[in-house]
Amino acid sequence: MSNGDECARTDRPACLSAGPVPMGWQRKVEEGCVRYISPSGTALTSLEQTCAYLLADGTCKCGLECPLNMHKVFNFDPGRRRLGEGPPGPRASRT
Repeated sequence: MSNGDECARTDRPACLSAGPVPMGWQRKVEEGCVRYISPSGTALTSLEQTCAYLLADGTCKCGLECPLNMHKVFNFDPGRRRLGEGPPGPRASRT
């Protein structure tokens, strides 16, 4: 993991070519919101929250590459799929 510099720069846009969700982690999109679930079961709903979680002592960082590029690994845009995710579910048609 990096020294925290990546966490300080939360204003950068997410990378369009972001890789798959790290092993042991889950990415869930529900009701237009993205949640990452850590291997220890902690739900994270924003890049800022994820940075705080990863910088805290005693949190699970399993499956994350070092150095960690936060903007490449964690994508909180519900409209963007990650590598390895299937197509978005059917949407209700507007008539």
